[in-house]
Amino acid sequence: MIQIDQGQLDRAREALAGVTNGFQRAVASALGRTSTGLVTDAVKGTTKRYYAKSSEVRKNVFVKRATADSLLSTIAVRGRRKPIADYRLVPSSPTPGRRPKLRGAVKKDGLKSLGDAFFVKGKPYFREADGSLRSIISPSIPQIVKNAETVAEIEKGARERFEKRLDHEILRLLGVFGK
Repeated sequence: MIQIDQGQLDRAREALAGVTNGFQRAVASALGRTSTGLVTDAVKGTTKRYYAKSSEVRKNVFVKRATADSLLSTIAVRGRRKPIADYRLVPSSPTPGRRPKLRGAVKKDGLKSLGDAFFVKGKPYFREADGSLRSIISPSIPQIVKNAETVAEIEKGARERFEKRLDHEILRLLGVFGK
């Protein structure tokens, strides 16, 4: 949750007192632009720390924009757990004639050995004690987006972006632009 300075909101309300629904329109527009920027920040922060594709992160982030009637903007990240091959796996495919040790990583802090993992039909598996095969599953996109460092960056960017956008929307509604 992003906390907004109440003093700035009070100044915006005073400045737009003469404009019909001015305060609500300015805040809704500023929140809309801020939430769009949050998606960008989430993608950049996640791909900086993890071997996740930006397109995968972006398609799992959903935004509900604020309106003048409802000054609430929400961002949700949804998705299922993914196989390790969707992140980083070395070697990435079977090598005929030899059985190399598989190494994998989700976070960009080095590859880890996957022990006795092996490929079956191009995907990495472990053999369970009862002889069955178990796919190597990694975290979901929502799990990696909520990294503490990424969340801190997103919140900081959101506060700065909202303040800047609210000032811009106030000036726009007061007619300062375009004259």
